[in-house]
Amino acid sequence: MSYPWEDPSAPEHVRNRQTVWHLTGPAIRTDLPKRRPPVELPRALQGLSYGAVVMTHRGHTNGRLSILLSSLPANLPVLVSSDSITTGEMDLDWEVAEYHGADFSHHAPWDGRAGHSIQCMEVTSWDYTLFLMDDVFLQQDVTVEALRWAYIMRTAGIPLACLAIPGWELYHHHKDFGFSSWQDSLDHPERLDSCASNPSFLRAPCLYRNPFGACMLIMRDAYKDVGGFPREYWANDDCLNHKTWLSGKWVNAAMPGRGYLHYGAQSNHFGETAEYIGSFKAATGMTAEESGEKQAKMQFQWKALLHDKFMALGGTDSV
Repeated sequence: MSYPWEDPSAPEHVRNRQTVWHLTGPAIRTDLPKRRPPVELPRALQGLSYGAVVMTHRGHTNGRLSILLSSLPANLPVLVSSDSITTGEMDLDWEVAEYHGADFSHHAPWDGRAGHSIQCMEVTSWDYTLFLMDDVFLQQDVTVEALRWAYIMRTAGIPLACLAIPGWELYHHHKDFGFSSWQDSLDHPERLDSCASNPSFLRAPCLYRNPFGACMLIMRDAYKDVGGFPREYWANDDCLNHKTWLSGKWVNAAMPGRGYLHYGAQSNHFGETAEYIGSFKAATGMTAEESGEKQAKMQFQWKALLHDKFMALGGTDSV
């Protein structure tokens, strides 16, 4: 198999698989804790099958993978899945995972983010799977609150497929939190816990159309039932959301409270050419606009059916 970056006539940024936006930093952030202290789960959540899978591509290159792992509690099972291409790159991602006490899996051969997202689910088996990209930071106790809200919704009879977790985009909002630049927020992740929660999620718990793939909690039974991530399009979250709503069996919902900070645009690289990006229509059989209309209709139907349940939980039926 020949890849775009193997073509000697390709532009340098393609041959180097240069990231679309580039932040810099050491591979391992020894200035940060290896992990947060262990968290004692509420008794109702103890014994649930729960863990986090981290999807990374050269996460070592600027320390973003190290920053993420430092934000997860020490007793949360974590598996880092790297699709770094060369042995040297893979070893560096593995060294970061080992330093932070996470398990490691290597995905090869490289087949784009669609193939990698499928592998992330194949090499894990948790019923409640926290699906993370390597360029997020989770605020304190978010891993517990996500599990709590997913459990509460399922117990209340809400057929939850995927939980949306509140968050912010640091490439857009870094100055709102007192950082002088996007790079400054990477240099000082210790300040991210003090960032305010996103007020858009104050109405939650509620039905929520499109959980964001950089940080979402996937219910594995629903994931399997709808057929999982497809290979035909890189945006695995968009495709899973489409499958969920059009299934007529499952819904997505959001939790309130604190969440994640997303650096953004750190894993995608210029080696990802059109054949590896694919198209939404190839994956779903319809355009994004057609899908959006159908998802909106299904959400409206579920809103009527689940209104009383979300109101009883102190939330809103739908946003």
